[in-house]
Amino acid sequence: AITGAGATQMPQTDPANVLGAPNSVYTVRPTLGQVAFDCVHNLGFLMYTDDMIEDSVVPLLPMLREQASVMIARALDAAVINGDDTATHMDSDVTAAQDFRKAWDGLRKLGENNEITQAEPISPDHIPEMLLEMGKFGTNVDQCVLFIAVQEYLKLLSAADLKTVQNIGLDRATLRTGVIDRIYGVDIVVTEEVRRDLNVAGVHDAVTTNNTIEILARRDRFWLGVRHDIRLEQVRAPQALANWIQADLRCDWQAIDKNDTDNVFAAGPDIPVALSVDV
Repeated sequence: AITGAGATQMPQTDPANVLGAPNSVYTVRPTLGQVAFDCVHNLGFLMYTDDMIEDSVVPLLPMLREQASVMIARALDAAVINGDDTATHMDSDVTAAQDFRKAWDGLRKLGENNEITQAEPISPDHIPEMLLEMGKFGTNVDQCVLFIAVQEYLKLLSAADLKTVQNIGLDRATLRTGVIDRIYGVDIVVTEEVRRDLNVAGVHDAVTTNNTIEILARRDRFWLGVRHDIRLEQVRAPQALANWIQADLRCDWQAIDKNDTDNVFAAGPDIPVALSVDV
């Protein structure tokens, strides 16, 4: 159970009011809700032959096992950013039945009713606009994170407001440091999973492909439920002189402010994710 939208006043005569508080004292009980996790298998395979092991000049098996874990982690990132569990995925090129981007609704899908169309390149000024769109969830910037593609990160490095010492200070000017970690107190995270081939609505349609998206979210309002850590197993296929490495992570990812019947957050003033579509 998690705390819901607020607390309700408990009547003085309520049986739960065991302390017998006088009428002049307000007693409250929290509003509780539930988040259900329907864990799915994030499963991947790598194949290698005996000849590959024998012919490699470096130890190949440890590298393959590491790559199997990376494969699972990348699928998880893709689902968190681009997930959509409706019958027809919002992106027209996500069609395979076992594509992990169909595991759950990711940040782009959940925020589709809280989207700003900027029609301009990324700017530091977009962050306060998205914080405003998030309502109460935008007040605690320490818990907010902005996901962008690497190209947008490089554009921010040359933004006038962040570039020079006189504008942002000696220890923050990108002309001196070459890095951006926070803007307006919001952490900046660069990920290849933020697509740059979207249309003006923020989805991929294979027609208009010259837009990207900024994703601002409250990290503490989303939970990853994990049934077990990544498991690696090795299976021998003797008839092929080959082996399989199987990697598996059983998990689910949910927004704790959305009930089980919602597909996306309804349009409103308080949504823990906001989107900005840029050119």
